Amino acid sequence: MRSNAIFIRAGVFALALFPFLQCAEKPRDTLSEPRVVEFTQEAEPNAVELSARLEPADNVKMAGFDVWPDGGEKVRYTASLEGNVITYRCTGLEPETDYKAEVFWSNGREERVSDPLSFRTLPQPFDPVLWRYVLDHYDTDGDGEMSGAELSQVKEIVLSDLPLSSQAGLEKLTELENLYMGANGLKRIDLSANKKLQKFSCGRDSRWEELILDNPELIQLYFLGDCCLRTLDLTRCPMLYICEWWGVPLESVDFSKNLDLYVLRFSGSKLQELDLSANFRLRHLDSKDNPSLKRIWLKEGIQLESCEVESHTEIRYK
Repeated sequence: MRSNAIFIRAGVFALALFPFLQCAEKPRDTLSEPRVVEFTQEAEPNAVELSARLEPADNVKMAGFDVWPDGGEKVRYTASLEGNVITYRCTGLEPETDYKAEVFWSNGREERVSDPLSFRTLPQPFDPVLWRYVLDHYDTDGDGEMSGAELSQVKEIVLSDLPLSSQAGLEKLTELENLYMGANGLKRIDLSANKKLQKFSCGRDSRWEELILDNPELIQLYFLGDCCLRTLDLTRCPMLYICEWWGVPLESVDFSKNLDLYVLRFSGSKLQELDLSANFRLRHLDSKDNPSLKRIWLKEGIQLESCEVESHTEIRYK
């Protein structure tokens, strides 16, 4: 009887423990149906911001994105899971290029991926030559992009041997002080966004027909010929100090607001008359190879330190 009692008690204990054994959670080896319920992208010229939401995501140990160009190889980027959302900014992409992206997630044993999402990067807002120059000289953290802080440090651009195909991006360089351009295929140059520009120089073999200046701090303007510029309005450059052009077929120039003009040298124009009567600080005047220039007006009483004018050009005062 005693041994039976022990057996019965042991059986009762086992039966009492059985519900707890049934309810104990088994190791979660599978991805218990997490799904990508939202997958979005925000493309830029050289990057894309990817975001995805997983539900449920309580047993996801690792997640991220695979990104690849059409026909190219996948590159994997791991992203931190914040709640049930992952985000990642993928950089170093090519502008105006088709890409695909997919979400991957894993519990450490299994991995799954979503259906791919297609996107196209935006056009580059910079001319390619200008963009490469800016990156090479001002991308201080080397990430292949230009932050607002980095753009604000762009003070000088020297493109003497680097022809631009457009002026795209110049308007973003609002802190630019010195701009040196070589030959290029531009027909129009608009520098009105570069309010802090102090010096502008453009080399020979350029083809521009229009130059728009609205630069209150511009002090030096220099450009060579072979362009088709006919008119030059300098009224929005009141601090202009030195102005030179050579072999440019200008037909009209307005110096009426340039009271600080100190040096003027030019040739190749089609000017018939030039009014410099407002430029009482002018000290150096050099006119060569301007066959149509009949008359130059100067301020009465002005004292020039040097003056070279062709014999067919008359100087008058007012």
